[in-house]
This record gives sequence, C-alpha cells and structure tokens, in this order.
Amino acid sequence: MTMVVICPKCGKRMIVDEKDPYVFCAQCGYKINLSAEAKTDTPSQPYQPETQFTSFSQYNTQVIPEKKKQSKLGSAALLLSLFCLPIVGLILGIIDLSKKDDSQKHGYAKAAIIIGIVMMIIYSCVFTNTLVKKGTESLEESVQVESTNIAEKATQPSKTPQIKANPNEKNVQTGEMKIGQYGKAGDLFVGLSGVRRIGYVETATSFYTQDIDSNQEMIYVILEVKNNSDKILTYSKSNISVYVDGIIAPEPDCIYLLAIDGIQEYQSYELDAYAKSLVIFGCLADKGWNELSIFSGNLQWKVTSDADLDTIYHYTSLFNDSDVKYDYSNKTLDAKNHEIVYDGFTIHTMDILGDTQKYAVFMVTINNTSSESIDYSLVGYNMRAYQNNILLDDCNYVMDEVIDGYQNIFNIDDLKPGMTAKVYLSFEINSETGIFKLAFDEGYITNEYYGDFCVQH
Repeated sequence: MTMVVICPKCGKRMIVDEKDPYVFCAQCGYKINLSAEAKTDTPSQPYQPETQFTSFSQYNTQVIPEKKKQSKLGSAALLLSLFCLPIVGLILGIIDLSKKDDSQKHGYAKAAIIIGIVMMIIYSCVFTNTLVKKGTESLEESVQVESTNIAEKATQPSKTPQIKANPNEKNVQTGEMKIGQYGKAGDLFVGLSGVRRIGYVETATSFYTQDIDSNQEMIYVILEVKNNSDKILTYSKSNISVYVDGIIAPEPDCIYLLAIDGIQEYQSYELDAYAKSLVIFGCLADKGWNELSIFSGNLQWKVTSDADLDTIYHYTSLFNDSDVKYDYSNKTLDAKNHEIVYDGFTIHTMDILGDTQKYAVFMVTINNTSSESIDYSLVGYNMRAYQNNILLDDCNYVMDEVIDGYQNIFNIDDLKPGMTAKVYLSFEINSETGIFKLAFDEGYITNEYYGDFCVQH
C-alpha cells in the first residue's frame, strides 16, 4: 500500500511504499524514517521553501546546476599528444586554454600540453642519439677511406706542385765559417766574400790615401749581404767587429770613407726586396798576425794569415738570385704628392783628375701634383740603384752638368705646385752592361715603397 510523505528537510512530496522502514528524499537525499516521521495522505499546508522563485528556469538553474563537459579541442589535443603528433597536440592545448571558456572543462588541454612537452623531449633525445651514432660511423668510414688513400698515394709519385725552397737556404752554415761561406741573421743572408790587406789606408776619394805605421797593415773585410724578404731591410756596418789574434782591431782614424777595389764604405745599407750589397769594414792589424776572427752579430768567420789576401778582389756572388723579378713595364710611379715618369737611360762618362769615370744615368720627369712645393735636395726622398741586383753607390749629387736637357735631381729644391722638372739620377759604375734598376720610397722613416724602373743595357 502506498502513502504520501513530505520530506521534513526540503518539503518534497513523495509517494512511497508504507512497508519500507525508510526512504531517501529524491530532491535533497535526506533519509526519512517512515516509522518515526509524520505521514499524511493530504498535508494541510504544503511546504514553502525559504527561497521564492519567479520562474521555472530560475528554479532549475539554482537547484539542479548543469554538469560541465570537457572541451572538444582539449580532447583532440590530448589524443594527438599521446599517439602521433605531440607538437600539434601541444599547440592545440595552448590554443584551447587561451580561449578562457568557463562553460567547458580544460583538463584534457592541460594534460595535452604536459604530455606533448614530455614526448618532444623523448623524441629529441632519440633523434640526437641517432645522429651522433650515424656521425660516428660516418667519421670512422671517412678516416678509414682517407687512410687508404694516403697509403695508396704513398706508393705513387705526387702530382701536386711543391713550393720551391729558397735556393740559398740549403747552403746556410752554422758555427765557425771561412771565406766563401754565409750564414743567416733574421731575414738577411750574410757571407764573407773576401779579405784584403794593404800597407796604407785607401779611401773613396781617389786622390787621397793615408799612410800608416810601418809595423801595421790595413785589413779590409768584404761581406756580401742579401735581403731574403719582400720588404726593405737595413744592414749596418756597426754589426761588424774584427779581432786579430783574439784582440779587437781598431779602425783607422780617417776623415774620408774607406774604399777597396772599387767598393765604397757606408755606415748603413738599405736593401730592397731580395737585393744584395757589398759591405766593407777596414781595421788596423800589427804585421805578423796569425788569425782573424770576423763577426757579424752572432755569425763568425776565421781567416788565417797564410790565405791569399794580397790579390785584387774580384766579385763573385755567393747567392742565387732566382728569387729576383724585374718589371720592365713600369713607366710611371705615384709618389703621393708628385708623379715620377721614366724617360730614358744612358751611360755617361766624365774625366776626373785624369781618370775616366762611368755613370749609369736615369732620366725622369717629375710632375708636382700637390698644392705645396717639392724639395728634392733633401735626403728624405730616398733613391737607390742596382746593377745586376747589387746596390750601387749613392746617387751622385756633385755632377752639375746638363745631360740632354736634364739637370741633376739634387738641384730641384723648390718645384712649385702644378709644375714639372726634367731631372737625371746618376750612379757610379765599373761596368756598362747588365740589368739596372732605380727604386724610390718615401724616405728613411716610413720606407713606403713607390716602385722602380728597370732597364737592360
């Protein structure tokens, strides 16, 4: 038999079987003990809840809230992260969270992001290990192939052109040397070309000789120096010292530059790339000496008194000049504030106190392209001449005659801006034949190389 029961908690009216000892309220879940609670078929007054609702929809919303569902986009993101494309799942999860839709749950989207990151880390580790393994295998194969190629090449003649060694390097000596041998000091080759002895002091001034004590003799050491670099280098006479039987030999007290067999003394020798010079050093020695010890820096030569030192010196180079290149095409040099134009070359002879002296003469035109005057009488403008790659004496500044309309370059002390001068540069020579080269640089301070003119005569 059925009966009507009113929930004492929420007022819900329910029809129940009176045989049941208790029931639960269908609305609020309250446990109703049928034997203890009041029962009625038609309650006199229905239960009035404290909250009054104006509509059914309002009642339904507050009393029975709608259950939220997982976002479809988040669900798709989770599936992709788990099974195939973690990067896509990660991106979709981020997009789903960025929408901020409170009507749906986003737990799957968060899970998709976490799983996507983890899966990408795992894939990266696996991929990196695979690359390392393949790279190691490839390297091992490459080394094996290269080893095989090297072994094969070792049994075959090389076809690759080899860089030629400097031909002068193979003859470089170390330790104590003798006449005709050379050593190396930095980028310079220095060799003992000869030694001469005479009973007086011979000078570069042909009309002047100086007597010495009858118990003494003059020793002239002749060195050959070669620049083994592509830059301008200077060799100084101060590098040389001579010992006679272990005692340092004094230089003669002479106001003129020394000379012997056509070779003149200078304090320093400025050499262009791969050029050479003969250097002399004169000293006094007591007659009857036994041994000379000659030094140039750390290089040393020994010469005994029984060597042939009385014969006139004839030059034969100690060095190979295959590294020297001559450019006969140069006709104009850009010297910053002026232009030097090559016009020609000639051999000029002069009679000096009954002796015929020969000169190699270069004729050039100087165009002053600057806004200031040029003074070529200053030694700052450095000029050097070579015959067969041997440095000649300094440019002659005393010759004052005009040659074919050209005047001595040292007479040009005030060449105005935009003006031109036709000048010659003359150098004393012994032989008229050979390759002659005239080189210009900025001066003694910077040595910036302007270039050179070459001619074969």
